[in-house]
Amino acid sequence: MPVKTNRKTWIYGVGSRSKKPPRYPPVIPWITPALRDNLIELIMERIKPEDGLGRVEAEIAQLESLPALSTVQRRRLMLLRREHDTLKARTPKGLLARVTGDVANFSLLRGVRAVRIEPHHNTDQNNHRLPAVEHIVLETCPITINGARLGTYDVFLDPRYELPRAAFDLVRRDYAYESGVHPHWSTGGPCFGTFGPMLQRVLKRHDISAALGMFMRYLATYNGGSPLIGLYSFKTGGFYENHNPLA
Repeated sequence: MPVKTNRKTWIYGVGSRSKKPPRYPPVIPWITPALRDNLIELIMERIKPEDGLGRVEAEIAQLESLPALSTVQRRRLMLLRREHDTLKARTPKGLLARVTGDVANFSLLRGVRAVRIEPHHNTDQNNHRLPAVEHIVLETCPITINGARLGTYDVFLDPRYELPRAAFDLVRRDYAYESGVHPHWSTGGPCFGTFGPMLQRVLKRHDISAALGMFMRYLATYNGGSPLIGLYSFKTGGFYENHNPLA
């Protein structure tokens, strides 16, 4: 029986030149209190803004404890204090409250059927498989763009990375392929295009909900000028046709 698209449950994507944004269904994930706490713990553990601060403070304390400082030591102390101020500035006040609020926004992500935490293998720049670590995982609604039913995806995010290629991975849920497959994401990796710099900015700020929302828009936007896989390959009879788009 043919699978019909439904505006209440499907994501309707657009071309990159379209003035209208993608249309997302009124489907949002249910975040349980236990999952919320686990997400907060995972993000807090990965972004650790105090990294390097303890080392600098220890060296400053050691120099300040000396009865007299040489010219080299005075210069070193000045540089350490400057580095300390820089690291302190990068440590946002009320980090836990900020992350807690960010995780609360996960429940507002339209077009996401579920959120979970799951171990996942990423690959490095040489396409070598890395050890599995826990990722934030979004299960999307099925996506269709210009008559091509791309299907449903799992979006994997490791919040410790600032580069989109390192932070994100994508798997189509029919499991026909290990990674991808999407017009802008082949089994060899992604092409982020203009989304790349925007994603990097929000990842650098550790604004996880904004990064996930932006990635959802990326999935539902087709740029015919620079696809890794032509949209025709996803249509009926195409090489990447999805026979189970509701997986």
